Amino acid sequence: MDPLFFVFVPGAAAMIAAMAVPVAFGARALYRWRGKNRNRRGSCSRCGGRWAEEDNDLDLFLVEGLFVCPRCATTLRRRLWVLLPGTAMLGIVAVIGAAAGAVFGGPGLEWWLGWRLLPLLLPAVGLAGGLVGGVALMKRANRQVGGSKTELTARDQEHEQVGSGA
Repeated sequence: MDPLFFVFVPGAAAMIAAMAVPVAFGARALYRWRGKNRNRRGSCSRCGGRWAEEDNDLDLFLVEGLFVCPRCATTLRRRLWVLLPGTAMLGIVAVIGAAAGAVFGGPGLEWWLGWRLLPLLLPAVGLAGGLVGGVALMKRANRQVGGSKTELTARDQEHEQVGSGA
């Protein structure tokens, strides 16, 4: 195998990962912008289904500071219960794999404990940090929005009256 493979492949992976972070943040900002516009029009932020004309007893759910309809909330709840255990399992497998590699293969444990184990644990630590940070951002967005559907609908109607000049 070509020795340059070990130079260029990790470098390319690092470059792709470095580009993925801004793309992910941009996609999230675009998703939130579209959702806020849909909420202002009286629609679910996710599917765009209208809820303003329906009865005021319709339950709306606040997800990442955006209102979603019950059908979309159920879908998001199901996805969350797949994502969280999957993320936890991935982190556990990474830690077990790093520990097994350090104990059973290669140099002795004292060699690994000299900060050489850190690169093996970084994916699990980064995944956990991203998950905790994401949940914290979502909670903060929910706290900032507050309000209910009736308040949101009243604001929309007031905005439409001002816009039409009535």
